Amino acid sequence: LDYTQIKLKSRAHHNLAVAYAKKEWYDDAVLEAREAFELFPSDDNRKVMDLIQNKSQKKEGLEPKKRDSSK
Repeated sequence: LDYTQIKLKSRAHHNLAVAYAKKEWYDDAVLEAREAFELFPSDDNRKVMDLIQNKSQKKEGLEPKKRDSSK
């Protein structure tokens, strides 16, 4: 795949992650968010991945992981 195709595929996974998270299907949302980030490691993809993982952990009653903001 070329750069444009990879970016487009990443965006599709990103959009699926957001849609799944809105439905509270967090297991699927986390997988899609990770795939989006692996394909195209942008700040936007990282933020969505982190938000979904935190929501998923809250739903399971776990303490969300905090990222070190000094990095």
